[in-house]
Amino acid sequence: MRKPLVAVALLALLFLFVVANRGAYEGYFSDDDLDNIGWTRQTSSGDFAWGLITPRYYPQNFRPIGHFTFHVLGRTAGLDFRWYVLLIQCLHLVNTLLVWLLLRRLSLPPLASAAGALFFVFHMALFDAMWKPMFLFDVYCGLFCLLSMLSYLNRRWVLSFLFFWLAYKSKEHAVMLPAVLFAFEHWLGERNWRRLIPFL
Repeated sequence: MRKPLVAVALLALLFLFVVANRGAYEGYFSDDDLDNIGWTRQTSSGDFAWGLITPRYYPQNFRPIGHFTFHVLGRTAGLDFRWYVLLIQCLHLVNTLLVWLLLRRLSLPPLASAAGALFFVFHMALFDAMWKPMFLFDVYCGLFCLLSMLSYLNRRWVLSFLFFWLAYKSKEHAVMLPAVLFAFEHWLGERNWRRLIPFL
């Protein structure tokens, strides 16, 4: 009986999400979106690969993961706005699932975890991230930060660091993730500070 209820709840959540955000598909690109589509189409794949590997910070805000996505979509979807919105909304739903998994991993009860995920998926602070392709960088950063945190909690240190690197290469805000890991070690973890050295 429990599994059918979970399936119905997930379908209801998906339906409400689509209803609440269907208007996003009627929008169009901002000037920054068009700028990203334009110049990334002319950039070689090697430049994105090098940008992903190097620890260098680019003053021009070159973010290889998000810009590579613009590169691919610019060449495949062109100026069909709907594909860009579909991608960021799908990524947001994946992030919602990861929030639920993270809350469960932190030993919150299922109902509380579901409430946290529900709060996340519909929060108005994330409105732009579900409607505007330019926020693709933020959505990717959130995705990889959540994956890094989950990997860290599951004692997969190398994988956690790799996800942290991808988060940093998505958007520089990820530099605050080590502070989150520090707080976890201090309050809920084993206070094994050596694990944090690569992140710091």
